[in-house]
Amino acid sequence: SYLKQRNVKKIDLFVISHFHYDHTSQALDVIRNMDIGTVLIPSLSPENIPDSYFYKSLTEDARNGYYNLAYAKDGLEFTIGQGILKVIGDTFNSENINNTSTVVSFTQGDFVYLNTADCETDRESMLLELLPENVDFLTAGHHGSSDATSQRFLDSVNPAFVGISA
Repeated sequence: SYLKQRNVKKIDLFVISHFHYDHTSQALDVIRNMDIGTVLIPSLSPENIPDSYFYKSLTEDARNGYYNLAYAKDGLEFTIGQGILKVIGDTFNSENINNTSTVVSFTQGDFVYLNTADCETDRESMLLELLPENVDFLTAGHHGSSDATSQRFLDSVNPAFVGISA
């Protein structure tokens, strides 16, 4: 309803970081009631593909032509307005679903935003060489929990501001 109240009818890129319920529970409602260009999801190995109504519906709707489905791959870029959203690192296939999260940065001019979704510290450490430095805004990993956004990670990206999503 937030988007409808603002008369938003089209979403060029809809990012699903990973397939935990708290990240997907309302996604089908949004996707099915808006004009969606592309849905970006983790590129999972067969053993990590969820056996869920959500995943099956998402892929079936894409096969039926309702939107394009893009699989996260290091360096994949999307132009959004005057900015670029970039996937950082290939999907890490792990039994820990949090660590399959798609990591993205958004850059527009001098502004840099970084979102690691629910990646935990072990996954963050694998990405340190790929991450932008001097980030303007960082969404703290895994909703700000103690298993993400380590001091080493913070020192590497040096964010001006950090937000926590609930």
